[in-house]
Parts: sequence; structure tokens; C-alpha cells
Amino acid sequence: QITGTLDVVVGYKRDPQFGPTTVVGLGGVWAEMLDAVSVHVGPLDLDGAHQLLSDSQVGRMMREARGGVLDVDAVARALVAVTDIGLAHPEVVGIDVNPIIVSRDRAVAVDAVIERATTPEPHHLVDRRFDRCAFALAAAVSPFAAPVAGRGLGPGQHHQPGLGAPRPAFA
Repeated sequence: QITGTLDVVVGYKRDPQFGPTTVVGLGGVWAEMLDAVSVHVGPLDLDGAHQLLSDSQVGRMMREARGGVLDVDAVARALVAVTDIGLAHPEVVGIDVNPIIVSRDRAVAVDAVIERATTPEPHHLVDRRFDRCAFALAAAVSPFAAPVAGRGLGPGQHHQPGLGAPRPAFA
């Protein structure tokens, strides 16, 4: 069993109005109970991912965790990975990695779903041709991570919770 200090959700959605959007927030059961997500619109590089985390509630929780700073770099790499996968594959309309269990020395993706536009509903199994995407995502988060199929603004800007942002459709 994977243990850690904080559950984080990282996701991507190709929004019809805004284009590629990336989200980060509290994961696990907290993703549905609390509106604690931050949204970035447009492509995202590592510096942008770190900025998104530094401005977010979940980033603050990772920096101020009792016992020391959690692995913020791993979560930033996961944000960039989901965005890169979504941008590289136009048929990918959503990616949901929830939870990523974060501790001081690592972050492990426990559950992930990749939604393709060619299926009428979110597929509960990662399509074989996307296995390399899922494993690339896992490698970006942690060399120990293994994705498991489960349940299912303007460019360069991101939005903070509490300012009227809608909940992501793929959470």
C-alpha cells in the first residue's frame, strides 16, 4: 500500500471554449468534497507548473506540510506530462490522475483515466495505443508509479479557487 502525506489530483481537459486546460487540487475524496482546484489555460511548461502550484492551495499545503516540504517537483512534472500528452494527441479530451499520493521524497500516481474523443463516454480502460502515454505520465510522476485504469481565461493564465471557477468536468 502506498502511503503519503497528501492526495493530489492532476488533470487535463480540452475545453471547447478555452482549449487545453490543466488543473491541480486536493485529490482522493477531497476532490469531490472541496472546491480546491487551480486551473491553467493553455500550454504549460515546468516553470508555469511551479507557478501554478505556488499560487494554489494545494501548493501551499505541500510547502507547509508538517514534517517538511512535500515533493512539489514531482507534481509539477505530472502537470507538464498531462498537458504534453493532451497537446500531442488531439483525440485525448481528458486526463484524470487521482489520487497522486505525495510525500516528502516522492509522488505516486495511484489511479488514472485517459478519455478519448472517439468514445461516446469516458472509457474505463486505457486503450492499448495509449499505454505509452499512461506510462510516460507515470514516469513523469515517479519511477515507482504505475497507472491503473479506474473510475471514471486566456492562454497562459490560471485561475484560483474561490473566484467563481467551475469544477472541472473530468474530476
